[in-house]
Amino acid sequence: MTTSTLPVNRGVTGNILTSDTTGANATATAPFGHALVKAAEADERIVGLSADLSKYTDMHIFSERFPERFYQVGMAEQNLIGIAADSRARD
Repeated sequence: MTTSTLPVNRGVTGNILTSDTTGANATATAPFGHALVKAAEADERIVGLSADLSKYTDMHIFSERFPERFYQVGMAEQNLIGIAADSRARD
């Protein structure tokens, strides 16, 4: 059996893979959620739809600010698309 050996760069990684934050840029927390809230403050037609992923897509920020405009449909992406299409048809 022949195996090829690839060079291994030990100790050389990007900052994102280590706890070293020297020279790292500051990052925004939940940027999508905050941008969605800002947009929804300007336009009351904006609603949030999630299929059990609000925590991971930052929509929990929106749901806390606009609970009456947030819909959690569960693990049913097909339903989410139908709800979105139906609400768009009513505009």
